[in-house]
Amino acid sequence: MESRMRAMPTDMGGLLRYLRERADLSPEYVALEIGRSARVIGDWERNYRSPRLVHLRQLARLYGVPIAVLVDAATIPEEITAGVA
Repeated sequence: MESRMRAMPTDMGGLLRYLRERADLSPEYVALEIGRSARVIGDWERNYRSPRLVHLRQLARLYGVPIAVLVDAATIPEEITAGVA
């Protein structure tokens, strides 16, 4: 079986979606956990809006990544990509 590895995005919205999917979480679940609507989560993931720092902290905790990954989406630590193949 051929596995397809999706490249890790460097834009904020793409990274948020990538990390959510990697954590196997639905937008509805994420929304419930951080007190926002699923629509807002979708807007963040499509780069229609930007999350506030307080939400980035919550998302980082939920996705199990350092806050720095979300604050500086262009800097992706190697430990996040380890084992993704």
